[in-house]
Amino acid sequence: MKLLPKNLKAVAIDLDGTLFDDNSPPVSIISKLRSVQAKGMVVMLCSGRALPYLTGVVKILGLNGPLVAEDGMIVFDQRTGKKHVMGDVKQLEAIRKLAAQYITEGIETKKPQHIKEMIFTLEPNPNVPLQLLYEKTLKIKKKYNLPINISRSNQMVNILPDGANKGTALKKAAEMVGISCSEIAAFGDSLNDLPMLKVSGFPIAVGNAEKEVKEIAKYVCKNSVGEGVLEGLNVLFP
Repeated sequence: MKLLPKNLKAVAIDLDGTLFDDNSPPVSIISKLRSVQAKGMVVMLCSGRALPYLTGVVKILGLNGPLVAEDGMIVFDQRTGKKHVMGDVKQLEAIRKLAAQYITEGIETKKPQHIKEMIFTLEPNPNVPLQLLYEKTLKIKKKYNLPINISRSNQMVNILPDGANKGTALKKAAEMVGISCSEIAAFGDSLNDLPMLKVSGFPIAVGNAEKEVKEIAKYVCKNSVGEGVLEGLNVLFP
């Protein structure tokens, strides 16, 4: 583990596969998050989920920091209620048409919990590996020279305007609260968390994180998902 940071002012935490999986976070984790916030730290949630989902989660958790939704497409300031859109959505219609024509490995998700307001999300068809769908989508981007960003979580492939990702969104969220990204510890597990982790001052990988995430982390948790976040928070804020 690298030396612990001394100038932290915020933590940024991914949701699915990091803070929780199919189950709600236990009281011990909620209590720790609130304790960290009470110490004066800004606690941000950064997710591929839609903003209404995040605003519901944050009420349960009792947090008031900025929210990053739809893989970095939206940054929401809870204090002012202002929503910032981080990219041009015009190119998304082009990829929708191309996806319908060329990508047979997946379809646009119809699952209520994964439907997005702005970005385009593909889920793999039955028996199709997620990685195969991700690689096919990257090929379509390259073939048609589309100015888009393609990211992969542990469940879906998300398609965003070029330049929109969790990293640029974290910079905007940091600006909102008057700090720099170097003063943020970020928790993640999947490839779509990499831009956020790379710009943060202290990237942390939960135990179930993908290899690429663990490789850039300054601390890799022994525990997975929520217990990993609790472990990391206890290391940072004993």
